[in-house]
Amino acid sequence: MSGQMYEAPFNLAPYLDCYSASVLQSYTYGIIYTGYVPDGLGGWSDDEPLTGNLNLVEGTVTIDRNNTTRRTASSLTILPDEAGTLLPIVLPTLDGDNGFYSPYGNELWLYKGCILPDFSTTVAQLGVFSIGEVDVNDDGTGVSLIGTLSDRSDLISRLGFQAPYTTVSGRTVDQVINDILNFIYVSYGGSPFPQSLASSTYVIPISNYDVGDDPWTEMCDVAASAGMELFFDYSGTLILQTIPVPITDTVSCVTYAEGTPSAMTTLKRGVSNKNIGNVLSVTSQGAHVTTPVTVYWWDSDSTSETYYAAAPGGGFSPGPVSTLPGPDSTSTYPTTFSTSDTSLASTDVQAQAIVNALGLLSVGSIDNTVFTIRDQPAHDVDDVIGAQRVVAGIPGTTYYVMDQVQIDVTPKNPLQFTARPVPS
Repeated sequence: MSGQMYEAPFNLAPYLDCYSASVLQSYTYGIIYTGYVPDGLGGWSDDEPLTGNLNLVEGTVTIDRNNTTRRTASSLTILPDEAGTLLPIVLPTLDGDNGFYSPYGNELWLYKGCILPDFSTTVAQLGVFSIGEVDVNDDGTGVSLIGTLSDRSDLISRLGFQAPYTTVSGRTVDQVINDILNFIYVSYGGSPFPQSLASSTYVIPISNYDVGDDPWTEMCDVAASAGMELFFDYSGTLILQTIPVPITDTVSCVTYAEGTPSAMTTLKRGVSNKNIGNVLSVTSQGAHVTTPVTVYWWDSDSTSETYYAAAPGGGFSPGPVSTLPGPDSTSTYPTTFSTSDTSLASTDVQAQAIVNALGLLSVGSIDNTVFTIRDQPAHDVDDVIGAQRVVAGIPGTTYYVMDQVQIDVTPKNPLQFTARPVPS
């Protein structure tokens, strides 16, 4: 939820106490699980742990709301224990024993947090990752295993459409997504992943998919056709939800202000109007559309730098809006127009949902800021935070919504996130 740090199983209060201390003792580990394996009975066996806590010495987890694969982990390096008991278990070999840290279906669950003053720990789960690539690095002094991993969406993409598929008439967004999952996993008795699919009233036009098409990309497009998003969260659960609206009328999850222990260490603001539209349109097209319709969204927030005009029916309202007004006399941002087409909208209401979602994600993006802060692994995209750095042009408390978060799995590097301001 916007403005709320997730807590699974993270205990926020004691962590924030440690966060302001002179020394923050990070605690991180990974556990390799089997992933979901067909049980031979038309179903799936549950995830089973294959290892205890693994020592991670390098790696970065990136959470990016603008990437169809929301969670990735790069350069994730496991250093086997000095006693050598772990190496034979996790090392990929050529003698028929693939090892646990191998791209053959296993998953790596990652956690990071800190050691509390009473020597207990609190950690946030960073994600459930499919192991896609592993490099075995033997430099003569020891062996390290370096992996590149993606969340479970990668498994769906890799599966592909193995036969042509046509969606069923009259099905809503959540039903179509569930239908596609059941189709591509039909040989296994259905999709294995835990799901939380928000119900939708939008009926999707009949669509045809060819052999080899990417089901994950197609399902994300179906979600976007109703102003929704599809992704795997930190626990590996498949989420379908309406794109959150950043809000500041409730307390932000945390404030990073200069002169306090939680101040950001560096920031880099990029203020640019390149490709930042304040007027957007979407046109429905396709065989199912008898008469194409065009609808508009424009920035109707008078406090926004990209303000265009007031909203008799535009902005974030449901619409539909088929007529674009002229710019307001108080608008100072040069009108910047962007248009796109969709084959997944058969009505003006559906087209409006698409363009409203695009507009929602564009507000504030003229001022894109990269923050570096002390380690804070519980952050996720869509978190709303407060920031204050007068010398960089951020006076008072300005609210930002996170679009990308990069978390170092070790204590070596601080956390970095990219965010845009939320109009007040």
